[in-house]
Amino acid sequence: MIGQSIARYAAYVPAQTAVEYSDYSISWRELHETIIHRQEQLCAAAGTLFQKQVAFALQDPLEQLYMFFAIVSGGGIAVPVDEMLNSNATAVLLSSSRPSLFVADSEAPGSPVPSLTLEEVTRAEGQPSAPAALFGETDLFYGACTSGSSGRPKICLRSHRSWLKSFEAEKQLFPFRDHERVLITGKLSHSLFLYGTVRMLEYGHTVVLPVRHSPRGFPGWLRRNRSQYYTLCLRCSAGCSVTHFLLLPQSG
Repeated sequence: MIGQSIARYAAYVPAQTAVEYSDYSISWRELHETIIHRQEQLCAAAGTLFQKQVAFALQDPLEQLYMFFAIVSGGGIAVPVDEMLNSNATAVLLSSSRPSLFVADSEAPGSPVPSLTLEEVTRAEGQPSAPAALFGETDLFYGACTSGSSGRPKICLRSHRSWLKSFEAEKQLFPFRDHERVLITGKLSHSLFLYGTVRMLEYGHTVVLPVRHSPRGFPGWLRRNRSQYYTLCLRCSAGCSVTHFLLLPQSG
């Protein structure tokens, strides 16, 4: 299932880097342990609600990643919401999609669904984990938010199988070398870039999350890091496949 490979890498290559973000370097062991801990905190703060459909809007990409895998590995459906949406747009989305719970950086007054702040979740310590959820490939795990440009915003649900089979097909079409460092070029609240991130982690690559998700900022960012190898993880405009290419370090 989606996310289960993280525990495998944490067992076999615990010290290798799974995620890089700003000055942080997160090993597979740390990633796995943080996800389990966040799952326990969610259970303590929200009870079994976190094993249902949970929407979240968080600014920090690492917190987005932890929250996503904590929900999914607990048998829930993770619904990342664009962190740049204003409160009115967020309320419309929540009212339309009706998740069981909404988690945000700050309080969400007037939320049409039960809500928690990230602080309330992370403060909920020392509680037992939820009972292990039983789920299979055909169960739903992810909800992608539409923009609402053609009407009310909607949630498009995906099963574990849909992404796992896509990963297998793309591995044949776009093979990566072992242990690549992969730069994600967009926000994790966007389905295209979340998909790329999860796919790279599924196959044991190191994911590099940029501090600022600005296309104009990438050339400068890459120049500052020109001594390192990167693979850019992009999507075609139709969203039908992952494309990638290797940037070699510049000399001089």
